[in-house]
Amino acid sequence: MHAMIADRDLQAFCESIIRAGGTTPEEVTSSVREDLDTVARQKLDDAIDAFGFSVPLADFTHFVSARVDPTIAPAAALEALAIKDLYLACACILGIKGAADEFVNQLSGEIAKVATRFARNGAVAVDDLVQIVTTRLLLADGEKVARLTLYRGQGPLSGFVRVTAARLAINIVTGPASAEASEPEHDLFSALVSPSATPETQVDSEHVRSRVRDAFVVAVGRLSARDRNLLHYSLCDGLSIDVIARMYRVHRATAARWIAAARDDLVKTTRAELRELLAVPDTEVDTLLRGGLSRFELSVARVLRDAGDIEAFDDAEAEP
Repeated sequence: MHAMIADRDLQAFCESIIRAGGTTPEEVTSSVREDLDTVARQKLDDAIDAFGFSVPLADFTHFVSARVDPTIAPAAALEALAIKDLYLACACILGIKGAADEFVNQLSGEIAKVATRFARNGAVAVDDLVQIVTTRLLLADGEKVARLTLYRGQGPLSGFVRVTAARLAINIVTGPASAEASEPEHDLFSALVSPSATPETQVDSEHVRSRVRDAFVVAVGRLSARDRNLLHYSLCDGLSIDVIARMYRVHRATAARWIAAARDDLVKTTRAELRELLAVPDTEVDTLLRGGLSRFELSVARVLRDAGDIEAFDDAEAEP
């Protein structure tokens, strides 16, 4: 039986999506609202009809609204999301009966492939690794949230699961990442302001730190998917070059070159953006960043966590 969402529920859902974009329902044109209504009804009906369980619409509305891109039109922002996958993820996080079973039925094969790939030398049995990874995806562990809560719907759930499973599997096999211990972002960006600055030049230091943050976020956003992945694996997850090379099935020298190039691109773009934002010459950019570039790793780990879903890796890219 095909599910149909009630008009009042559709209206509440669409209004939430509009507000997530920074406007109010009264501010959007009728054509924008009609486009959103059409996309929302189709996507919601498809999601609700796809599973044998139901998610309270108010909860799902909040879940989706937190994941829409506020910089594009509401209909386009909703169209860009994998709504059926988000529906399943939301149901699992809420503990809806039948959702975890559906998750396992759909995605245990993906997890098993990753587990087989990283269960080395029989140190951890594949079945045990699958169970541990599945549990960490679905359930919170102490102060750590269930990893599924990090899924933002900007790509297929299967891709998110593959990447997350790989990170978890590697940490289980090789030990926890060391990159988690990093200083607060405020302290990091404070260090980017030249320590030789006089009190007069420090008057606008908060403005400078804010512009550095802005430039850095823009630079991260302009990285290619592969470069963003590589930096995330290296800096957020603390994976060694050898492990990353094995993930991409390339020589370790190739992996090292990729990572170095990604970091160089990040730094160059940050410098260019900062120069434009502050309207200062290169010499002043050097002053602002002196002593800070070598510590950008600490911040990229934080920014990458907020940059959207890290895309799944598949087969290795050919070495040029």
